Amino acid sequence: MTADCIAVIHALWIVFMITGGVLTLHALLTRHKGYLRWRFFRTLHVIGIVFVSILAGLQYYCPLTILENYFRGLSGAGEFGNFFISYYLNKFIYPDIPVYMITGATISLAVFSVVTYIIFPPKRDD
Repeated sequence: MTADCIAVIHALWIVFMITGGVLTLHALLTRHKGYLRWRFFRTLHVIGIVFVSILAGLQYYCPLTILENYFRGLSGAGEFGNFFISYYLNKFIYPDIPVYMITGATISLAVFSVVTYIIFPPKRDD
């Protein structure tokens, strides 16, 4: 059960990382810069994607992966657990594609996010 909760958090984190990149790209392509002013969201996204890209570049496991595996080991549930939802969540979190593709995409998204953050800094909260 705990491992499944961590898998949900992990999936939400991945969606957050992807969403930040998609929103940034959308704001640039449509010239609708509203999203680019969201200081809290963008700052958290840039910090998160840089952290994730460093882990990927160094080929370290995500701390959420380590926690999930630890709790799965304690419960004896196996790699994907015993539940339908946890099976598909883990297929989303750990897709069957080469690691270098995920690493390349993650680092590319981090570079894109940092450069965009520097060129279009978010509005300061007054």
